[in-house]
Amino acid sequence: MRTQSPRLELVSINKTFFEYFDLKQHGAHVAEFAAALAADLSLDGLGPWLIFLKGSQTIIGDVGVKRRLDSQTLEVYVEIFPDYQGNHYGAEALIAYSQFATSKNIRYLVASVAETDLAAQRVFERAKFIRQETVAGVITYRYINFNWQDKIEDQQ
Repeated sequence: MRTQSPRLELVSINKTFFEYFDLKQHGAHVAEFAAALAADLSLDGLGPWLIFLKGSQTIIGDVGVKRRLDSQTLEVYVEIFPDYQGNHYGAEALIAYSQFATSKNIRYLVASVAETDLAAQRVFERAKFIRQETVAGVITYRYINFNWQDKIEDQQ
């Protein structure tokens, strides 16, 4: 699966990536998701997405689902590699991922950010996430899909 923004292309991690890229540098969560995806293909799109500079094979980070909280809510994250930070790529990637997730009828995206991590707070606020609450030094942000449709089953 792919989605894009003006400067970025996001590609969901799948088994094809292991043939072309060494994903070990991206952290254990990428390898864990690849193993889970191999066992259950319905997870495609609900894990890490690599962030590429548009028109290149340069990977600058990843974005995606940390975990599914319920059928309508995903906890998300974004990581931009240090050499690419400061260019608003994180917010741009979150916006592109949010558009993908809402197209799949996900109602809420949430994120947890340390109260001391001002840069991460700015990233989520630029991506139109709303600050909800602070508990034990952790701020919860929420993105709401206002086009979400309740699935009403036929009760005839």
